[in-house]
Order: sequence, then C-alpha cells, then structure tokens
Amino acid sequence: GCAIPQLDVGVNRKKLYRKPCESQGFLLKRGGGMDDLLFSARQFESMFDIEYRFKVARKKKIKEIVLRFSNTQFHHLVGLHKLSDLDYFMKTSKSKIFKEILSTKTTIEHAQVSRHYYEIKNRVHRFGYVITEIFERTEFIYIFDGSKCKGSKIKADFVIKYVSNDGGTSFMFLNRCNSELNDYSCTSFFMYENRDYTFNQEQYKFITIVKVRQSTGETSVLLDRYKMERQ
Repeated sequence: GCAIPQLDVGVNRKKLYRKPCESQGFLLKRGGGMDDLLFSARQFESMFDIEYRFKVARKKKIKEIVLRFSNTQFHHLVGLHKLSDLDYFMKTSKSKIFKEILSTKTTIEHAQVSRHYYEIKNRVHRFGYVITEIFERTEFIYIFDGSKCKGSKIKADFVIKYVSNDGGTSFMFLNRCNSELNDYSCTSFFMYENRDYTFNQEQYKFITIVKVRQSTGETSVLLDRYKMERQ
C-alpha cells in the first residue's frame, strides 16, 4: 500500500486539535485532543450497528427505505477522495484508511498536507455532528434528479436537507444498493455553500422512522404519523 503522507514540519499542531467545547452550537462534546477527522470517524463507527427503516410519502405514493452504514462509505462522505495529490488517500483501500484513522495512525495532519484540504475542511468538521442527528430530526426527503442541478456530478436517489441548531445547512445523499430491494447507503455529504440541492426536487414526507440496533434487535419507533393521526 501507499505510505501515509509525511507531515509538514511547519504545521502548527496546536491549532489542529480542539479542546472539549460546544462546537458551532452543537451540544455534543468531544474528548480533549481529538481532531475533527477522528471525531467524525468515531461518530460514523457508532452508526454501524444501526439500521433505519423509513416510510416516506407524497400524494398517496409511499416509498420504503432501509438505510445501513459501513466503513467504506466514510472516505467519500468526508471528501478524502478530493485529496488527489496524496497517493495514500487515493490508492489505499477505504476500509484500511478508516481503520488507521480510528487507531490514530492516520490523523487530520496527514490530510492537511494536501493542497486540496481546504475544499473538505468544513465537511470534515461538521460530519461527525450531523451523522448522528440528521435521520432522526428531519421532516422531508427529496427524490434527487441530477439533471435539475446544473453542473452537478452527484449520483444519488434521494437527498436530505438538514438545518442544525446553529443554522448550518447540510445535505446527505442516499443511493440504492440493490435495484430489487429497498436497501440504501449514504453516498455523498455536503455543506451548503451556494447551492440548495433540494431546489425543484420532488419532496416526500417522512411517515414512519424506525431505528433498529442490529446486534440486539432492539427497535425504537421514532416517528409514526399513522398513530399520530389516529390519536
């Protein structure tokens, strides 16, 4: 495999690590000395045992979505594929990079060696907070038609728009894993900059949200509009 990038001796490491704090309005606090990349990886790892089952509806049309998470998704979601000037991030397997981030063998410092890091900085910072909230605090989901987003190369079936407590807006894209099943995975994640990816897209409303812990089978019903209407 490719070697981990050499660190720039001129990097001010004190600026790379955040003290425990309420970051940009989020209540979740990270441990001391944990950089954004490690925090996001640990947050994403905490989702591996989770399965979400959604029913979404529009004008009596109902669609079902089963969403699961895996370590190979992280690389693209936080934008590490953008670091095209570093062979390590381009040629090493996604699962290996993810494991090396968790073990702190690979750190945010290695990503910051890239001249393209500025392109993903905000994404890396925000992802760890959004991933544990977005699927439980969102009212709408949109069928994504890339032809309605001029210049976009995103390939996805759905997009969710999420506005956090501090007003920051992000977009999570879902892609179907199997054409014969309702299995989906997260394929892309972006912060709002100058484009609303839900604009002019077909809107569906979440009707039911069920959260399943796969290791125990424990099921939590987070939303049931059918039940709410009966009450």
